Amino acid sequence: MIDDEWQSSVGFAGERLPPLAYAIHDGLYAAFFEWTGLDYLVEGASDASTSRRPRALMARLVLAADTLLRTSAAGLQLFSLRLGVLALSAPFIGLVVIGAAADGLVTWYWRRTGAGRESGFVFHRAKRAIAVAALALCFAYLVPPVAMDGRIAIAGFAVVAAIALRLAVGHFKKYI
Repeated sequence: MIDDEWQSSVGFAGERLPPLAYAIHDGLYAAFFEWTGLDYLVEGASDASTSRRPRALMARLVLAADTLLRTSAAGLQLFSLRLGVLALSAPFIGLVVIGAAADGLVTWYWRRTGAGRESGFVFHRAKRAIAVAALALCFAYLVPPVAMDGRIAIAGFAVVAAIALRLAVGHFKKYI
């Protein structure tokens, strides 16, 4: 599954993705497995020369959780790959945000000069929708352990964020 996602992500994000994904994975692996000592525990548990009883009990416990630790490491690979795709799509999201903000500024100017309706309600709801869209992107794209196409999740987030930002900027009540 990770190989399929890797191939589709490299096809989507380009050749800059592998070094970035490896760097993110190495940093997260060091933080979650090496600094906490889980790597050391798994290596020590596989060593059969332990003769003391508490150490043998801990070795059996770690070996019983070996499948869980391997699954966690694979999930970390998938998470770092998707985080790399998001990092490489940041310029696209930035361009969409700049376009939406410019369109919102034009709307704001027309509304201010044409004695249009000011709406703090729309502004505050649209402002919160941007944060909700970012949170939804994290939960819908980064968290699930199934293969997912990043183009759908990132493009959907960009559209929702652009609409919300355009509404927020266009209905801003005070002078900019």
